[in-house]
Amino acid sequence: LLEISDNFRADEILREKVLKSEKVIPLLKHKVLEAKGDGLFLKSIAVENLETKQKYELEVEGLFVEIGLEPNTKLAEKLGVLLTSRGEIIIDCNNRTSERGIYAAGDCTNIFAKQIITAAGEGAKALLSIYHDLTYGISSWI
Repeated sequence: LLEISDNFRADEILREKVLKSEKVIPLLKHKVLEAKGDGLFLKSIAVENLETKQKYELEVEGLFVEIGLEPNTKLAEKLGVLLTSRGEIIIDCNNRTSERGIYAAGDCTNIFAKQIITAAGEGAKALLSIYHDLTYGISSWI
């Protein structure tokens, strides 16, 4: 488990459970430099210890990338869009925000599942909503 900062930012209960596992090697202040494979499968990753600047390779069978836990919604906030207490943009089922003409999609919104596939679907849904609202007019707004 690699983390670029000096602490693992996650739910405390989940963090403790993961770090207690004998299968997990926690590496703080490390970053992935390169994913290496045979053209078909991932075989290893090149990593760097950010304190010592030492670079080395780890054999792996998989890689899950998680970048950032806090949504970057500063622009939406400046535009007056309503946010949740966690800083997520509040949207309706048509991806409309609290401000007329502003739509949002993906992990920065208050959707349930924050996954690549759902974010892509939400993006497509937002585009369809924009098209519909521009073509037929907006019947309601949140």
